[in-house]
Amino acid sequence: MRRFGIFFCMKTASTKKYGAVWEAIFIVWSFLFMVPQTVFSSSEMVTDCLRIHYLEMKKETNGQISQGFQLTWPDHIHQTPEVFYSEFGMPNIYQADLKKDRFTIYADRYTRFRIVAVLQMHGTTSFLSAATDVMLFGKSDHLPTRLSASRDSIQSLSHLPAIDLVSPETFYWHQTGQTFGFNISANGAPIQGTNSPLFVAVNDTVTALPPDDHGIVFYTPSHDMRLRKEGNRAVRQDILFTALPPIAITGIERKRDGKLTYTLGVHRSRYAFRDIPWGVITAGLGLFFFSGWILLKRRQPWWRN
Repeated sequence: MRRFGIFFCMKTASTKKYGAVWEAIFIVWSFLFMVPQTVFSSSEMVTDCLRIHYLEMKKETNGQISQGFQLTWPDHIHQTPEVFYSEFGMPNIYQADLKKDRFTIYADRYTRFRIVAVLQMHGTTSFLSAATDVMLFGKSDHLPTRLSASRDSIQSLSHLPAIDLVSPETFYWHQTGQTFGFNISANGAPIQGTNSPLFVAVNDTVTALPPDDHGIVFYTPSHDMRLRKEGNRAVRQDILFTALPPIAITGIERKRDGKLTYTLGVHRSRYAFRDIPWGVITAGLGLFFFSGWILLKRRQPWWRN
């Protein structure tokens, strides 16, 4: 996959101009010099998946915080996904009220939600899943109205693989420059033996992220000056995705194949774009002049001021 990615990028730029000789050179070069992450020039692969998109976050009149979401999935699939969510550390699983392609989650206190959307194609072994994690900071005496998921839905959902954020789990401010770890899990445990790479789509560019020896994929979102200009509430939505070949899943008789996505909402970094040397110089000069002013004042009795 890494070799193909390098060859794809270079071939489109040069081989048509210089002919078969350059094409052969580029093929040999791509086999000799491989990079750990492969960059593709198009994000067409992700459009064939089920995806979760962040919409507006609002503070309600009763003190609750609401976060809106929108689902997108391929046009040729006419079935409607189901959306489930749960609070971190809590056993209850709820089903979201999906209206066309949108749903909203409410929080009356500071809490983290795990959200999973599932679309199972009838008559096939194929499925689509999308996931995300979000922190909400509600402060209200009014409990949100929530619909508990049915037992059949919970059982079916638990068996299906999804992309899971495994580190850091409790860091509330997901920001650029921070490293995140992901794996593919089902029944609350990583799926062994898949060894499938994840891909991440950012600004119409797709990058391959190979897993390590433990099946964990690490991803560090790049810094973004646009987020810095737009402020604390600005969010960039990086889409991680992969396709699973038919695999055996515990609790399901037949092998299942699917396409998985995870939406990682990242904010601006609190430490990037800071000119630390000039900051140290400015602070030093400020301390110098302040100390001089104190010494000057100490030479004059306070009653003479």
